[in-house]
Amino acid sequence: MLCPVCEAASAPFRVVEGFAYFKRSGCGILHLPPDILHDIDAGKPLRTYEVEYWDAEMHAAGQRAAGPGIARLCEAIFLASTPVRTVLDIGTGPGVLLDHMARLMPHAAPAIHGVELFPPPARWRTTSPNYHIGTLDALAPMTFEAGLCMEVIEHLTPRMVATLLRALASVASEGSCFLFNTGLTSFVENEDPAYLDPLVRGHITIWTVEAMARLAAPFGLTVSPVPGRSWAFIVEKAPRPVAFDHRIYHPLPENLAFLSGDGAIESVPSLLARSGLAWFFFADMAASRTAWALSLDGELAALRETRQPSEAGGGGHPPE
Repeated sequence: MLCPVCEAASAPFRVVEGFAYFKRSGCGILHLPPDILHDIDAGKPLRTYEVEYWDAEMHAAGQRAAGPGIARLCEAIFLASTPVRTVLDIGTGPGVLLDHMARLMPHAAPAIHGVELFPPPARWRTTSPNYHIGTLDALAPMTFEAGLCMEVIEHLTPRMVATLLRALASVASEGSCFLFNTGLTSFVENEDPAYLDPLVRGHITIWTVEAMARLAAPFGLTVSPVPGRSWAFIVEKAPRPVAFDHRIYHPLPENLAFLSGDGAIESVPSLLARSGLAWFFFADMAASRTAWALSLDGELAALRETRQPSEAGGGGHPPE
């Protein structure tokens, strides 16, 4: 079985709802067999995104938009390497996030757009004039400096994601930052196995930063992890060449102003972004240092065990 991203051999991973999944040891994605992926690309999805899907999904979509969606979009604006003027929610669903952002940041509402290829019925959609139905590349010649793609790419095949990244590159400004929120392979393996859910939620492919970086590079996009998060990464065009913690404490003043709207140094949206990024960054640092200390302690314990017999057999003389 060949991986659809890196074309190297994949090994069986798990059978989910009757579908065999495979994992590539290199790029690490969890994927369906090529024949099933080919059928999906040809217009034969495992599940459709019609009224029945949105009947079940509207509550979850509303919850995501009201909490995590706001935080993630503010983080993308905060991290951008260029002054943010226009923002995009990719795969916005009913567009509820546009309404929440308009209430939180009314000064920025005209600059925040959403695009959705498979929209719910009109009665559930936002009435925002910035709600667009169609493909991402259809928004050109508009360009965007920051954005969010939340709970989207797990529904897509590798070919579909490559198409999305190509379109994103066509509307992304130099220095732009887009935060992708999706459960990665490590998230499925260590935190929530049920996230791999092809028939109910339509989660057909599980990604890694490495796999996304392979697909994004030909389009001039850079993919980077978000420290401490097994469910997010950022896609950028020409990012700032500085450490992640520097970006947390030194955002562009123009982007703080975009988030605050009144010239304040900090605001609720900017504090939300900074505190969320910093919390996960330092939690990840603490976990890494703890793992290093435990590993070192194990090595020292093993060394003590190997030295004790020779010391005991040395006639009581102290070791040299």
